[in-house]
Amino acid sequence: MGDRALACVLAQSMGAILAATALLPVFATTSGLARPTLGPGIDSLTGVGVEAVLTGVLFVAVVGTAIDSRTPKLGALLIGLAVAAGILMGGPLTAAAMNPARWLGPAIVTGDLGNAQVWIIGPLIGAGVVALFYRYLLLPVADVARTPGDPTPEDGVT
Repeated sequence: MGDRALACVLAQSMGAILAATALLPVFATTSGLARPTLGPGIDSLTGVGVEAVLTGVLFVAVVGTAIDSRTPKLGALLIGLAVAAGILMGGPLTAAAMNPARWLGPAIVTGDLGNAQVWIIGPLIGAGVVALFYRYLLLPVADVARTPGDPTPEDGVT
């Protein structure tokens, strides 16, 4: 994992823990911290699958609208719609965390780390599959003969 990715993971995790800690006095009980839990009848394997799909859909929205330079800049709208759709579909099933940090903060503060695999492995699988799919199937193939930063036009005409 690169330094930038590690810094992002640490920042999100610390932010989630600090936010849950700050909210504890407001709710005066750990039950108000909204720690994601599995819905009735949902086992951990199903939970992992639900979180993987929800995170995958969200990641497609992020990469496809906010990162890919070929797409129209509708990132905020489409990412917001992906989050809303994820909450509507997965909220009753897994609380639709779609990010390990969303689970981690309340879990640490409440001391309840049960079913951690749902909110850690699920999102990692979803994001990983989409990242590989996007990288190898949707991104244009790079011209390996061309040096990065080479100002020569691809057709060789100047």
